[in-house]
Amino acid sequence: MYWTGKVYENLSEFERFKADKLIEEALDSASNYKGEFPSEHDRMVIGNHIRNNLEILDRASRKRKKD
Repeated sequence: MYWTGKVYENLSEFERFKADKLIEEALDSASNYKGEFPSEHDRMVIGNHIRNNLEILDRASRKRKKD
């Protein structure tokens, strides 16, 4: 699924589910340079940033396919 040019508010329910699932997977595997996982507040802020910039999901899904 390609996310570039899409707006979260205009997505279908299925597309929102897929986007939210990818965002959660990314946040579950995220950590800072000390190896600490993001706090709940950080997860919320980062998740909202990604929802406002869905093209980030294109980069994340391409990287996941390479691994």
